[in-house]
Amino acid sequence: MATPLRPAPVRPLGRQNALNTCLKLDSLHCGLRSIKRTLCLALALLFCALLAWGVDFAALKPQGFVSDFSGVIDAGARARVEQYLTKVEQAPGAEIAIVTLPTLAGEPVEDVANALFRKWGIGKKGKDEGILLLLVTQDRRSRLEVGYGLEPLIPDGFAGSVLREMRPALRENQYGDAVMAAAQVLGSRIAQAKGVSLDVNL
Repeated sequence: MATPLRPAPVRPLGRQNALNTCLKLDSLHCGLRSIKRTLCLALALLFCALLAWGVDFAALKPQGFVSDFSGVIDAGARARVEQYLTKVEQAPGAEIAIVTLPTLAGEPVEDVANALFRKWGIGKKGKDEGILLLLVTQDRRSRLEVGYGLEPLIPDGFAGSVLREMRPALRENQYGDAVMAAAQVLGSRIAQAKGVSLDVNL
């Protein structure tokens, strides 16, 4: 007659095993709390950064004709644009500033562009012949702010066409090509209206 199988006795965990298990669980909880604290800190820092951007855009300082705060224009393209815009300022006498920002932090693009334009004093005093081209990389927004002295030459319709022509290059993240093309269109328009030539070898 077969002997019935008996289940193996369940041995209670020893004190050391129980202690090790508790330590592992406690370590896991501490790790989760640490991750949670890190995530909260990161979100807080991000929020503070966005607030900082939204406080006063006009506090930013120009870096030349090209102020690339987003870091999306390579050095070679930036040098060519700077060279061209220097000629535009010398010959037709107009000042064109190009600015990139990462985000508007919820502010209207019109307000930010206007604040920078006025604070930086773009365009010679008394003539108001300045232009600000603003590109906001993360928000995918753009704005062309035109001084009163150039409004007859750069009306809203023409300004809109300049921004639209930039879109294919911007979609490919070719910011250097986009701003160079826009600068040349604007510079040529102003030079032609003033009857001067732009002798620039790029």
